[in-house]
Amino acid sequence: MENDMKHENETKMRWEIEEKIILEKIGKRTIQKQFIANYRDKNPYAIAKEAIKAYSEFCADISRTYSTYGSVRLTRYLCEVYNIVVSEKTIIEWLRSIGVEIQKPTRERKRVVRTKWEFDVVRKIEDLSQNLEFAERQYKSVVDELMVCESDLRICEREKESFMRKLGGCREELKEIIITG
Repeated sequence: MENDMKHENETKMRWEIEEKIILEKIGKRTIQKQFIANYRDKNPYAIAKEAIKAYSEFCADISRTYSTYGSVRLTRYLCEVYNIVVSEKTIIEWLRSIGVEIQKPTRERKRVVRTKWEFDVVRKIEDLSQNLEFAERQYKSVVDELMVCESDLRICEREKESFMRKLGGCREELKEIIITG
């Protein structure tokens, strides 16, 4: 019994030293602290070198996951897989600190299509956008044609009026010729 207590105290002291070494090496942010606490729970007799290697693998996994998930789904992933609970802002700051390129928010970048349903919707939106652009070009073309036709119509009306005046003049001449003639 006494021997077990002594062994437990030694293990606890050894881990505290190992934890200091690990945190000095990897950093003391919230994510690192939670990762190390969870790692210790799963591997109570691990040494710093093993924990640092596991942390490197963790960083690689999270970097890959971020590229497909984004920060919102990544928070759930961290919670479910690694039992680490942090906000999206904390994840983004931590990712920057490990050298991961941060994506623009979804509304500022092209959406990555992940499912057949999304693919179909995106295709339909693209088709509708193309149809709209085509209709706008056609509308502008028709408006231009109408402008030309209106201009031609005005010219024709002026010529008609001119011919009507000439015709009126010709009738007057004809009446004079008939009366005098």
